[in-house]
Amino acid sequence: MLNHDGLYSLAEVDAQLRQGQLDISHASPVWKSEILGFVEKQWGGSFRRFSRVVIVGGGAKILREELLLRFKERAFIPDDPVIATARGLYKYALLKEKRGQNRD
Repeated sequence: MLNHDGLYSLAEVDAQLRQGQLDISHASPVWKSEILGFVEKQWGGSFRRFSRVVIVGGGAKILREELLLRFKERAFIPDDPVIATARGLYKYALLKEKRGQNRD
């Protein structure tokens, strides 16, 4: 659907997407519907038991408005949702390392 009749490799299409050079207007509504359907299937209303839902990843940028509407005041989208998971894992690794060093 997005590879322009096989003219580009997946890596080239990915690079175009990341550079904002890929027209996704025809695929976006279908993709949004699939993702929001998945969110509904996985979470339903059970997210209400949490005071915050941290929304990360590339989809958070594309589906920002829809996700904010879905999760309302519980939604938190970091400034850079694409790198947020890696940043969190890095901080967690530093914390684990620090705790390990304190035991010695």
